[in-house]
Amino acid sequence: MPKSPKPVENMTKHLTQDEREARTAAEEEFIPRRAEVILIMPPGMSLKAKTYWKSILQRLEDSGTMLLDDLDSETFGLYCNLLARRDRLDSVCNQLMSRLSKAKDSADQNLEVIEKLDGVMAKLSKMETLILQYAEKLGMTPSGRIRLAQKKAAKIAADLDTDDLFGD
Repeated sequence: MPKSPKPVENMTKHLTQDEREARTAAEEEFIPRRAEVILIMPPGMSLKAKTYWKSILQRLEDSGTMLLDDLDSETFGLYCNLLARRDRLDSVCNQLMSRLSKAKDSADQNLEVIEKLDGVMAKLSKMETLILQYAEKLGMTPSGRIRLAQKKAAKIAADLDTDDLFGD
């Protein structure tokens, strides 16, 4: 499987100056630079997903760092929908757990509930993995934020004048 593409500042590959300049120019053409980010909520989001949308955006604004761009609206909307679906599955899981804890059911009924619970827990686990993948890509996990910080630091370091680094 091919490696995922990297921006020029993260590349360890040796490029000629012309290749590096061409790659940087191409990146500048495709990577948006906006003064103001305006995320538009995608249609069809549930009420709970909209609540997540507003809550997470507010926390991002309060932190003073906007990790998202206008182009991330749909991906961020999917992330919020996944969070809402996870809540519904978690609710079903809790209902099955409470039913299982009741001693009134027969052994056959308990086995039936356990089978349902296993299915719900498997779906819940898959959904949580997917949510973490989305969060990582959107920069909403610690490692995702570190990745973004490394990119920013590399860009700042490249912009600094390093001519007298060794006292020449």
